[in-house]
Amino acid sequence: MPKKKNFGRIIGIITLLVLIWTTFFISRSLFETADNNNRQFIPLNSTMVVRIDGAQLISQGFSDIILTKKDNKLFNDIIAKLKDTASTNFGLDFRSDFYVFTVDKGIMGVLANVRNVKRLKSGMKGFLGNHQGYGLKDDVVMILTSLRVESEIVIDLDALATTFLNSNSFFDPSKLEIGDNALVQFWAKNIVIPNHNMTLENVSIAMSILNESFILSGSADHGSVADKHMSWVSNDSDFYLETAIIPDILNNYLGDFLQGVGIDVPSISYLNLNHHYTEHADEGNTILIPHFDATIAFTDSINIDTTFQTALLDELITDLTESHFIYGGKQFFYKQTKVDQIYIGRNKPTEKSNSSGVLFKISGSLKPFSEFRGGGLVMKMLRMSDMYISSNELFSKIENVDINVALKNETKCLLDGEVRFNKGETPIDALLSFLFRSRLID
Repeated sequence: MPKKKNFGRIIGIITLLVLIWTTFFISRSLFETADNNNRQFIPLNSTMVVRIDGAQLISQGFSDIILTKKDNKLFNDIIAKLKDTASTNFGLDFRSDFYVFTVDKGIMGVLANVRNVKRLKSGMKGFLGNHQGYGLKDDVVMILTSLRVESEIVIDLDALATTFLNSNSFFDPSKLEIGDNALVQFWAKNIVIPNHNMTLENVSIAMSILNESFILSGSADHGSVADKHMSWVSNDSDFYLETAIIPDILNNYLGDFLQGVGIDVPSISYLNLNHHYTEHADEGNTILIPHFDATIAFTDSINIDTTFQTALLDELITDLTESHFIYGGKQFFYKQTKVDQIYIGRNKPTEKSNSSGVLFKISGSLKPFSEFRGGGLVMKMLRMSDMYISSNELFSKIENVDINVALKNETKCLLDGEVRFNKGETPIDALLSFLFRSRLID
């Protein structure tokens, strides 16, 4: 079974913990908090642990979706889902905390309390894949997934889960005691920042709900020198991103786009971006063209003039001048700002400001990511997809995102942020609606 599908099963389990709370609808003990017996079984060698407050998730979800919106379509959809004979109820206790963890053997696990052992055993038989297993001790279940599915080493995950559950050495749960009334708490032993000589240690993050917002806070230890960057992109835009933390998916996306216009680039180490919308290409083999402006720094030097001359000869771009070119029928401006840094975008480059110590910053609206302009069959099919419809719905409910991660001094990194929803919207309602209607939980 592919790694993505295994990971999707784990996400599905976590999401179902949220959704199946409706089975408690007629229970008088709905808002009671169950004993969190599972916390004592977090493995000692865990490298990452996430705690999710099930009782708060239930009470928030109940009040958001049922009490305040009795005609909510999401509630009707969930009820219909639960009536489906193909749906699975795992007999879990959703009123308690549950934990997601990783260990240094490339194993991801979920810990949950159990209300009905018989139902759990029955549900697990048909749910788990080839690279998954589980163990049960009293009223606690541990579900494990191997993240190294290509490895020739076969691990008996059922036996490993049983070993973990019977161990006498466990993780210190006080590492997760951050944030008052936090809905989600995260701890990691260390996080290596790719393409930088930097490691964050003892990373702690908490997410809570306050009125119509998700609130983020956190800290980490470090011993690195703050990088300085000159920005050629305004931070006053519909959507603004600045990051020295480049996930593989973003690095690959930008790398593929740049290679599409003939720029064979090293790994990206820093990005400063405005994204406005996506449109249909007017010509060429490409289909979609992002409308953005970006400052991009690389791990090695790059000569953009030579690169674009090669791209022109290969007919990947047209109408090349000293400042701009045409790609997919759209005009792009460019500039080499340093030996290892370039500007590329739909607007003329203008030096803006200096930045120091920023690891991640995002501000503005997410609506530009669901704005696709132009016609054609591809656009029509895209606009009819479940992911597009649900994403567009979610982004339209979010008023503003403001998240900052920065090196505050020589030893400490701090996180603060807010995802603020429109007046009258409830965060959990919006999130559940997205997960359910995008079919991420099917």
